[in-house]
Formats: sequence, C-alpha cells, structure tokens
Amino acid sequence: MEDINFLKSSADFAVVQGKPLASWAKFVGIVTIILGAISCLGIISAAVGIPMIFSGLRLLKAYDDMKRFSESNSYYNLSNAIENLNGFFRNIGILFIVYLAFLVLYIGFLVFFIIFIGFGAHQLS
Repeated sequence: MEDINFLKSSADFAVVQGKPLASWAKFVGIVTIILGAISCLGIISAAVGIPMIFSGLRLLKAYDDMKRFSESNSYYNLSNAIENLNGFFRNIGILFIVYLAFLVLYIGFLVFFIIFIGFGAHQLS
C-alpha cells in the first residue's frame, strides 16, 4: 500500500515539475530548429545544422510526451519523454564536441598562419 502512495505522490510531483520543464523544452526545441535552419544556409555549416534540426524535433516530441503525461499520468508517455530528452542531449553533446574540435582546429590554423606570415615577412626584409 505504501508503494502505491509513493507512486501517486511521485506522479503528482512529476506533473507539477513537468509543466515548467515542458515549457522550456518547447522553447529550446523551437530555438534549436531555427538555429539549425540558419546553420544550413552554409554548405559546411549544414553538417551541424541538420543534426540540430533533428535534435530540436526530438525535443518537441519530448514536449508532446510530457504534456500527454501531465494530462493522463501515463508512465508510457513519461518514458517516451525521457527517451526523447536522452536523444536530444546525446545529439547536442556530440555536436558540442564536434564544435569544440573545429574551434581547436580553427585556432590552430590561425596560430600557424600568424607564425608563418610573421616569419615569412621577417625573412623578406
């Protein structure tokens, strides 16, 4: 009997806490899709933009599942929401690592060209 009361209080807590989470998920999902679409304007940046769009769509699916869970208390919807949130964070984490790798390469190229141009100009004079 205590387990049933715990589940009921957990479901009530999840419904109360899930509403602000769902609102933020919807906002961040829409912004992620928009930023992904803007990133797709460049040929090379489309490699980042397309996964961002799919990540935003996953977050919007998580929003829908959280909304359904708050209306019905169905743990199936909660499970789907958590699965979609997991997919969103995994994709964004991978994109973040790729972005950091490109940033390190970019800084490395800048340093290389500054040193190359600096030594090249010094040898000419």
